[in-house]
Amino acid sequence: MWKSYKNQKDHRALIRIQNDPNLGRKSQVQLPATINNMENPNNENNDSVIDISPSRANSPVPLTHVARNAKNPSVFQIKVVPAGTINEANRILENNSQMNDQSVIKNDSILMPTQKRPNPKNSNSYRSPSISPSKYNDWDKFQVSDPEEEEEEVTKESRVGKKLSELTTKRVVILVLVLIFIVPLFQSSAFFDSDKGYTIGLKFLATMSLNSNKVKLSFSDYNQTFTDYISQFKGIDQPLAYVYEPVYGFTYIFCDPATLRDDEKEETHLNYGNYANDFVAILDIREKLKLNSIINITRTIFVCIVLTMAAYYFTKDADDLALKPIARMIERVNKIASNPLASKEETIQVNKGSMQFETTLIENAIIKIGTLLALGFGDAGSEIIASNMAKGGDVDPMMAGKKQCAVFGFCDIRSFTDTTEVLQEEVMLFVNCIAEIVHKTVDKYGGAANKNIGDAFLLVYKFPEEEVIYLPDGTLDLKRSRVTKNVADLSVISFLKIIAGINKKPQCLKYRYNEKLCLRMPNYKVKMGFGLHFGWAIEGAIGSVFKIDASYLSPNVNMASRLEAATKQYGVPLLISNELHRILSKKTQRFCREIDRVTVKGSKKPVGIFTVDIDISVLIPSEEKGYTKAELKEKHKNAKANILDSVLSGEEGIKASSFFDIDKDLLKMTENVFGVFRNTFFEAFDHYIKGDWGACKSKLDLCFNQRPDDGPAATILGVLKESNFMAPSDWKGFRELTEK
Repeated sequence: MWKSYKNQKDHRALIRIQNDPNLGRKSQVQLPATINNMENPNNENNDSVIDISPSRANSPVPLTHVARNAKNPSVFQIKVVPAGTINEANRILENNSQMNDQSVIKNDSILMPTQKRPNPKNSNSYRSPSISPSKYNDWDKFQVSDPEEEEEEVTKESRVGKKLSELTTKRVVILVLVLIFIVPLFQSSAFFDSDKGYTIGLKFLATMSLNSNKVKLSFSDYNQTFTDYISQFKGIDQPLAYVYEPVYGFTYIFCDPATLRDDEKEETHLNYGNYANDFVAILDIREKLKLNSIINITRTIFVCIVLTMAAYYFTKDADDLALKPIARMIERVNKIASNPLASKEETIQVNKGSMQFETTLIENAIIKIGTLLALGFGDAGSEIIASNMAKGGDVDPMMAGKKQCAVFGFCDIRSFTDTTEVLQEEVMLFVNCIAEIVHKTVDKYGGAANKNIGDAFLLVYKFPEEEVIYLPDGTLDLKRSRVTKNVADLSVISFLKIIAGINKKPQCLKYRYNEKLCLRMPNYKVKMGFGLHFGWAIEGAIGSVFKIDASYLSPNVNMASRLEAATKQYGVPLLISNELHRILSKKTQRFCREIDRVTVKGSKKPVGIFTVDIDISVLIPSEEKGYTKAELKEKHKNAKANILDSVLSGEEGIKASSFFDIDKDLLKMTENVFGVFRNTFFEAFDHYIKGDWGACKSKLDLCFNQRPDDGPAATILGVLKESNFMAPSDWKGFRELTEK
């Protein structure tokens, strides 16, 4: 269909283009060329001949279209616009008038550098764009390819198809060879030859009878010869059943030939003289026939076995290379639809050997897509993923929300603005380093990361559906069960473990020695604030069809954020609301210290604020143990399973609060929680709530003697000072939290 001729001497490429109306349907651009109706002795089809010559590029020419082969940039396809369509050519040029004089990439094609466009309204002044020979000294490298060859490249056989073809060919060859070499063994001729001895003996008798006068053979000799002939065929697999000798009338009958079927006997008739009857010998071949039947049955069974094995291996190849991977893909898609978050636990498939099959690549792509969906949407978006995967039709991310009962946690990185200005591009590594500790710890203790907001993270601990009570007024409450207490306890424990992690993990500790950070913020340490609150929220998609986030909307989420922000005011790393405190186990409640009662902006309901006193200075930095990513992933998976299986298994499981007794980090950080200071502060706080602020001040002074840097005591003392240590007349045991 296409032919090209190259002339290395004058750098011309002559291309014969068969007159085909289908040419030029691919994406094309303009290229100047001179079209000459050159004489070609081989031009039997009266085809056009194009002369692409740099030296003649400025000649007036009709428009020529060129498409570049995406796989080989030096290969072009050319279509000629008929000479009578200059106006159409001008229209195309006018539509492309925005192109400049530089090379332009358009639809995987190349527009060669050209001169400025002529006025398209004046077709008579049209001159072809030019090509500078100085810029394209390697013009001879450009050639035109055969579209059929390009189609072959596009339809290149897949690796799966190639492997399947190779296996099929190999098995067909083996099958044919087996049949060729083995099947002949299952024939009667392979086990015994056809017995023609009886025929030869009969001929001998007939010959003797015919020449008896010449050789003067006596009757007794002839009779002996007949007897010997008969005796030779006694006691063998194929005996003589009947023999008749017409000269003397000898007859031998071993069995009646009439009782034998035609296929059970073999007859020979001879008559060498003018006898009335023939010499007759009938051979009993029943044993041969029986053996032949057994051989045929065996051959049939063998062929069936061979064909069955061949069919099995042919099917096995198709199953292993195509059908089973497709079944696994369907299974994975259904798994994503039923439990989107489970896709994070899937393992990437790897083919044995260096070649990765397309089915494996697609299967791994499904795993990766599922993992990315789970990571992108999180636990809050699992319903969106499951719904859209399970139903047909277009993707519909906009769905009604669902009311959930959960513990909401907010945490924020301190001094993040300064850190960003110092670290610049490396701030992403800094944030992700902290995010890994936060997300991994929360996931390990049964929670889920929901939002990453720059320097802040929203974390959620949902309660099992069966533990939630739906009240008639539309509000939610929880059953007072071990499971609900354990979930609440785990939320507090996981936040304490995060605090331990950022103060002992090498990836965070290294920033303490960053010169730029220490110069900007002396004695720099990674610090975070944490807020925990329990309540309801609407879980669902927020946004539009252009961009959505799966998250939670509720005043309770805002409360967690306000508690986190208030940690700066109280000088503690963690604040817990009284709503969460009331559902904690008794043991975990003992570790909590109530430090204030406030109302927040937008709410008149007072909130009790608690903290957990910890000492991070006793933590010992951990060491990198050289685990691989796969080993770390497996270790985390097993640890998470052990915790959740033992803690969330109802009355038979262990209590989450037991971690305060067995976890090394928690034991060290809370070692000095209980003591004189704690009791003194409780007395001061009791006076504070009752409005006896003078007595409160006295007790706070004792607190400072025992712990001078206690943040909550300093905060309450500041409140007392504002009112000159006198409670307001309208004091109700709580104050308004003025700072967010």
